Amino acid sequence: SVTNTSFPTSFLGQQLSVVAKMIGHHAERGVETDIFFIPNGGWDHHSSLIAASKVKFRELDNSIKAFADEMKSIGMWDDVTVIQTSEFARTLNPNSNGGSDHAWGG
Repeated sequence: SVTNTSFPTSFLGQQLSVVAKMIGHHAERGVETDIFFIPNGGWDHHSSLIAASKVKFRELDNSIKAFADEMKSIGMWDDVTVIQTSEFARTLNPNSNGGSDHAWGG
């Protein structure tokens, strides 16, 4: 199965490509509703926070854009909800390595 959109080669991009294919074949699979979960690690930046975050946000942006473009091309965008969450807090002040450390949400 192929997509109409070129997806990034990153882990997230490739996983979203698979999800797009699954959604594109929902009728053949006999389902009306799916839930997909894709872990997106690599955000634990204890050093070089700004540079590392730029790379991760670019990866996230490019992957979500490709997914949105694909959903629009197959007429499914209005039927899809994308949710991004994070499970832990970070300190507001940088550490000595230009990163941030774990914090608690109080």
